[in-house]
Amino acid sequence: MNSFTANPIKTVKPIRWIGALQGLRAIAFLAIFLSHSGIGPFGCFGAWGVSLFLMMSGFLMSYRYLQKSNTPTFGFSFVWSKLKKLYPLHIIMMIAKLPFAFVYLFRGWISLALLLVAICLNVTLLQIWIPNESLYTLLNGPSWFMCVIALAYLFFPLFLSALRNIDSVLSAFKMLMIFIIVHVFFSLVSTYLLKAGFNPEYIKWLTYYFPPVRCCDFGIGGILGWLYLHRASRESSHHESWFQISCLLFCFLLVAASMYVYTYRVTILGLDSFRFSLLFLPSTMLLIWLLSTATGVVEKAWSIKPLQWVAEMSPYAFLIHDVVIRYVWIVFQMCFSDAPRLIGFLVSLLLTLFLSYLWRKLSTNLQFDFGAIAIDRVRQGK
Repeated sequence: MNSFTANPIKTVKPIRWIGALQGLRAIAFLAIFLSHSGIGPFGCFGAWGVSLFLMMSGFLMSYRYLQKSNTPTFGFSFVWSKLKKLYPLHIIMMIAKLPFAFVYLFRGWISLALLLVAICLNVTLLQIWIPNESLYTLLNGPSWFMCVIALAYLFFPLFLSALRNIDSVLSAFKMLMIFIIVHVFFSLVSTYLLKAGFNPEYIKWLTYYFPPVRCCDFGIGGILGWLYLHRASRESSHHESWFQISCLLFCFLLVAASMYVYTYRVTILGLDSFRFSLLFLPSTMLLIWLLSTATGVVEKAWSIKPLQWVAEMSPYAFLIHDVVIRYVWIVFQMCFSDAPRLIGFLVSLLLTLFLSYLWRKLSTNLQFDFGAIAIDRVRQGK
């Protein structure tokens, strides 16, 4: 074991706020919001944003915990400690989506049994494990992300132990290749199933939604976090701003090319299923690395206060935005049918961010109150 993994606290700088990555988190949310806005063929933005969210989650988790001496305990208690701030909001959004589900029920589009199963699966964060689009989109579709991240958090303590045992950059790249190979394997399996006559939606579920596959994005991000700390533990020169900007421009050209392939269903090596898995991995990995190591003008540009604020709201806005968009469009159809769709988009975005801010404030106060109640009960011997 090298000195970095044995005692990272002594070999790297103290944990710091990587502002440029937070700016990227804000852009990722805005991309996902745009993909759900209904104002154009922007589904590719959502696929790219999800890949960013998952990989950044892995990066930041490894970045924080590799510099701590303690290792979290494997189990559901650790998962709950990470999700308890979001779970109540998840339930509220599910309830807010129920009126739409009841309309589908009364019109005969879904059965009562399917609705009840969907509710149970959403409450237990298991909806995305069933390859049925009606189940995982009926009650606040974006909540499928919580199913994936819950699995990632469940196994994170074991993954963290594996990261601490990495003794070289070569070993890190070998582990990275394992996660990429998993993506390739499931893409090949999906291609076989597609040729065998399976529903294309099932193929998308297997390569885009299936939690074990999407956790590979989280794992890749974790390895990038290890590499970042490995780099920080050694003297490294900073690149000039022009070089960083050139690399970012190349990266965004790669992103644009990937979005073109996704949108127009351009096959890769004759295979369509690759666009749901491997397509955005190269550009996402490169972008996270470039911004995490950015300095000077590039770092300042991605760390501006508006982006930082949106990044703080993004975990809540991610769960809220789809429900808000649906209600806003209903109001606009009823009262402002002649208004440009762009106006509805802006109203939805501002309302989403405002509600996210309110929930953040409310949840903080509620946690304080619950903590005070718990202390009082302990004091009273209850």
